[in-house]
Amino acid sequence: MLSKAIELNDTYNGVQVVVSTVETLEGNKIEDYAHAMYNQYDIGKYSMGILILVSPSDRDVRIEMGKKLQSRLKCTPASKEIQSKLLTCYLKTDDLAQGTVIAQSEIINEIKENVSSAWEKEDKKAENGMLICFIVVFGTGIIAIIYSLHEDRKY
Repeated sequence: MLSKAIELNDTYNGVQVVVSTVETLEGNKIEDYAHAMYNQYDIGKYSMGILILVSPSDRDVRIEMGKKLQSRLKCTPASKEIQSKLLTCYLKTDDLAQGTVIAQSEIINEIKENVSSAWEKEDKKAENGMLICFIVVFGTGIIAIIYSLHEDRKY
């Protein structure tokens, strides 16, 4: 599992899939616990990460995904299917190890199918394009205002 996670991180420039288990949620909602854990450990570069949180004694599992990765995966149903499969098939049969290995593999495959390994460069190009567009639109507006003021002074 560790080698797959490291390979993903290295090949996809900081995209991370982390598996964590906690014996008990101590009465907390797993959604809140996973969200707090995801943020505390800052999983994935620029919010390009996934946390698979499993609580064996509570028989609960949560897949928490960073916002930037969500937009790239478009919250695909596969992550819900993986979460459901992990919970129903593996936690109930007490084969947690096998379930987490399969869940991690399926999530990594989903990332590889939907995210370019050059995602960061693509984002920078898109940001630069938007910046240039903003400058052109803003600059054109300023020029129009100046021209309009100049024309008003002629009369």
